[in-house]
Amino acid sequence: MASIRERNGKFNVIYSYTNEKGGRKQKWETYETKAEAKRRKKEIEYKKEMGSFVVRKCKTLDELITEYVALYGKENWALSTYEGNVSLINNYILPIIGDTKLSEINTRFIERYYQSLLKRRAVINPLNKTSRNEFVSSSTVRDINKLLRNCFEQAVKWELMEKNPCTHATVPKHKSQKRDIWTADTLMYALSVCEDERLKLAINLSFSCSLRLGELLGLTWDCVDISHEAIEENRAYVFINKESQRIRKESLNGFGAEGDWKVAAMVRLMKIMTAGMKDAKGTSMLEDYTYNLMKGKEGILEAHMLEICPTIADGPISIKCQPLSMGDREDPARLVFTSKEGTGIATSLVDLGDRFRLIINTVDCKKTEKPMPKLPVATNFWTPQPDLYTGAEAWIL
Repeated sequence: MASIRERNGKFNVIYSYTNEKGGRKQKWETYETKAEAKRRKKEIEYKKEMGSFVVRKCKTLDELITEYVALYGKENWALSTYEGNVSLINNYILPIIGDTKLSEINTRFIERYYQSLLKRRAVINPLNKTSRNEFVSSSTVRDINKLLRNCFEQAVKWELMEKNPCTHATVPKHKSQKRDIWTADTLMYALSVCEDERLKLAINLSFSCSLRLGELLGLTWDCVDISHEAIEENRAYVFINKESQRIRKESLNGFGAEGDWKVAAMVRLMKIMTAGMKDAKGTSMLEDYTYNLMKGKEGILEAHMLEICPTIADGPISIKCQPLSMGDREDPARLVFTSKEGTGIATSLVDLGDRFRLIINTVDCKKTEKPMPKLPVATNFWTPQPDLYTGAEAWIL
């Protein structure tokens, strides 16, 4: 069991655990709000009941940042932010101070680390093989400070550190440089010499509507109404509600379905291919959960709680928030339903390093024999054609 105690305006979740030596220990975790404390208390009690509770044991900065990125970064950072922060971590934090014990990190240590960065050569960009500065710039150090400060703040909440060493650390001052911008004459000259009509249009939109590159690339026809009627009635508009981001493939890992961007891409392609198709029963990502090997009833139970699409649902659809026995995060919202019966197509894209392998199997989707109240997720029970054993053999080979 766990309890909640309010102290100095904050809320502490208190619980007992057994350490490696078999001794009984008590641990306090501090949270800003009572709601956060209640969620953590509920999670601890659920995990203890399931036998999956593990006390956080980060001892080095490397271990802390790894857990911080997995539990906080992937949940809160945009893709471009994730890519930038991971680059800072891999280039300037882990190689230099990653092995440092958390107990050895204080404000003085952080300040000395920041000063040493200013004397360190900047990492070369792998895309253009260049770097903006010969040495790490003060602006980069400030970005690292922002990242570490937030990381240590999480460590304080997790009771891994007593206080944040970055709170009072002196950060190198940064002198912002004035950017060179195009004049009207430069813009008109660029338009006059540009031979690509699409690029010319992009330049025009960028300056007339003050669009950033990502907004410009994300512009689609549903964001625009420049019809003759709209112009005559003075209601023409260009409304940007999305943007395109250019990031490396590695940065997508962990953000697609099941952490795999290929799965998300496959679902999207299948939805496009079946759009408007007669008798189409929907498309969704699922994964093998368990197998029924009973003779005459062979099949695979597909299941997932997130990143699924209700277009394959048959009957009522509900959303349930229940604790997750993996990681350390708030109770996730689970989409719960059973899938339609009938013939379907299961596809799987396998990355073999130097090539991809696309596996396609016709399946018979069936109704489950009994309800599964202890499995609050979306499910689909199917049997590969012509049978489970042939389908499994073909998939393995």
